Amino acid sequence: MWRALVSLTLCSLAGCATVSKPAAPKPTARINDVTVPYPLNKGYGLVEVDGRPVPRVHGTGAHWFVTMVPYADVEAGVHMFTVKRSEDGDSGKISAITATVEAGKQYRIDLDSNGAPTLVEYDE
Repeated sequence: MWRALVSLTLCSLAGCATVSKPAAPKPTARINDVTVPYPLNKGYGLVEVDGRPVPRVHGTGAHWFVTMVPYADVEAGVHMFTVKRSEDGDSGKISAITATVEAGKQYRIDLDSNGAPTLVEYDE
């Protein structure tokens, strides 16, 4: 028993045992895709990011409080966003947007000059 204790102590002092640090969170961009019908918003919500479910973030506060407007946190870079027009129900129009998002910035869904959904940067 004492040999195991001595071995563990020597190994710790010699650097045999290492403690890995947790990975730092990756920088993300925030996308506000509240699906309020036009004219208050464009009525589109995120369905998928790069073919996977949308990584959602909800506000925190008191244990009983949850924000009603979810955001999507997406790693910085180029992504394909699948969006759906909410006012059409289950058969809503689905579109794909390919866009580059930057870490620390906020985006929302808007319509371009042709009426197609696109991501635009905005400040709160």
